Amino acid sequence: MSTTPNIDAIHDLLVAIGAAKGKTKLELLENFVKDADETQVDYLKRLLKFWFDDQVKFGITSKQLPKQLTDFSVAHVTEGNDLDSDYFIAMREIQLATGTGATDRRIKMLEDIRTKYEQPVLKWSLWALDKNLKIGIQASSVNKVIPGLLSEFGVMLAHPFNVKKVSGWPRMIEPKLDGMRTLVVVDTVDWVVDFYTRAGNPIPSLVPMTMEVIDFVRVVMDEKEMGRIVCLDAEATSGSFNESVSALRSDDPIEEGTLHVFDVLGLPGTNLLEASDAQLEEMGTQRQRRKLLEAAFKAYKETNKPKFLELPGSYWAASEDEIWAMYEAARNNGLEGLIIKDPDAFYRKKRDYAWMKIKAEETMDLQIIGFFEGTGAMVGTLGGIVVDFKGEQVKVGSGFSLSQRGELWEALNADMEKTAGRQVMGMLAEVQYQEVTPAGSLRHPVFKRLRTDKAEISW
Repeated sequence: MSTTPNIDAIHDLLVAIGAAKGKTKLELLENFVKDADETQVDYLKRLLKFWFDDQVKFGITSKQLPKQLTDFSVAHVTEGNDLDSDYFIAMREIQLATGTGATDRRIKMLEDIRTKYEQPVLKWSLWALDKNLKIGIQASSVNKVIPGLLSEFGVMLAHPFNVKKVSGWPRMIEPKLDGMRTLVVVDTVDWVVDFYTRAGNPIPSLVPMTMEVIDFVRVVMDEKEMGRIVCLDAEATSGSFNESVSALRSDDPIEEGTLHVFDVLGLPGTNLLEASDAQLEEMGTQRQRRKLLEAAFKAYKETNKPKFLELPGSYWAASEDEIWAMYEAARNNGLEGLIIKDPDAFYRKKRDYAWMKIKAEETMDLQIIGFFEGTGAMVGTLGGIVVDFKGEQVKVGSGFSLSQRGELWEALNADMEKTAGRQVMGMLAEVQYQEVTPAGSLRHPVFKRLRTDKAEISW
């Protein structure tokens, strides 16, 4: 391994991780950190924070840049400098740019980076702006190799329903809504409200909800003494799932939509990224948090008519039979399914059996690692994609519309040729399946959709 913090060494590492499968990805990162010299590792750590840390923001995305900064199909002349501390100073200046003309100054600094350094460095910079480095690892994976390096944006997630994991009855039952998971973070000193996806990405389209959120949080604080930061865990909807994702991922403010608030957390002078389990336990059990929400919504509606905020229904099931009866009723009413909750559990920033879910079919969100051409009438277009399921390469050939086959075929070939365009390789695809086979693959996998709203692999 070179003792110089050069671009080629880090570029080769990223290529190798992207091509590797399963645990080999982390082994490659571990070996690099162990074998490289101190400066090389330090530079890699800084880059990893740019790419994966949700708290490292640059105030601009690649969509706001002129074409010459994003079109890598056209070669450009550079000074060819290797990676150095000046690069990180420049990226820090991009972060700190504020006020009138900040966007223009950021673009100028990126143009300087383009001129000074070899081409991979500009790509790395754009990945940092968009947080879209797709090599099959996540912040949690990086922290396994370099503990504490990254702030992890964690929310509580549900496992598929398994009655053997039910520790006691009754259980709280809530509807499973088909929208976008949304965490609303409210600073109750400066009264700043931020809306995030479950992956920690901002949702600017929800800004019109800000004043209603502030008014509601004031009522919550009247009901219970809270910390400086109040977090509302919710599901945002605006029509069907596809309509919701399209509207909510847009930069345009929504005019209509609903924020279904199903949990509330108050944190003393910190944020959810930094909250410990002990701090989360101070907010009480699921039963206590639900009681707080019910009281707050009741008080809020006495003097306000909510436009956006809504409290989902909550019910009790005393047996598995009652759960399945409620599930059938939910499906008959057009709902996606149910969430089953342990009323005595505390909130955790991870997937936990205290929350379990039932929905119409089993699906997983898996990383796209390859694709193949169709045969017969499908020659010259997409035959299917290859996804990674715990190290097994699973071919998914059904579920695509003709237009999707054409669009994905073009995009995936562009990825392989490293030309400009939509990046699909490395993205997550939601795959429906019948069961996991004894050999560890998926039986009857069917493509459902690209998961542009999340970055976490299901398994």
